Amino acid sequence: MTHPAKTPAAAGGHPATTQRRFALRGALGAALGLAVALGASAPGAAAQEVELKLGHVGEPGSLFQMSADEFARRANAKLAGKAKIVVFGSSQLGGDKEMLQKLKLGRR
Repeated sequence: MTHPAKTPAAAGGHPATTQRRFALRGALGAALGLAVALGASAPGAAAQEVELKLGHVGEPGSLFQMSADEFARRANAKLAGKAKIVVFGSSQLGGDKEMLQKLKLGRR
């Protein structure tokens, strides 16, 4: 006897939407992990707040924007001044491809 997978897509959600949601959660989790790592390992981190940019391609009012803003709010509360997440929407930092390239190269 086989059981259907218990995923949000199997529960009635659209597979593409569910996939994007998981990808966004993964990216936001990675950004928080990076913020914590930078705050813990950066020389002089106690004297200077680290600012991390979180870019996305969503328009104002989109799920991307709402998710990014909520993540930044929660992360900034947990980081308590060690680092600050700043959200840039509407492709202000570039499209998906450009942001990934900048991330790989370590550019702002």
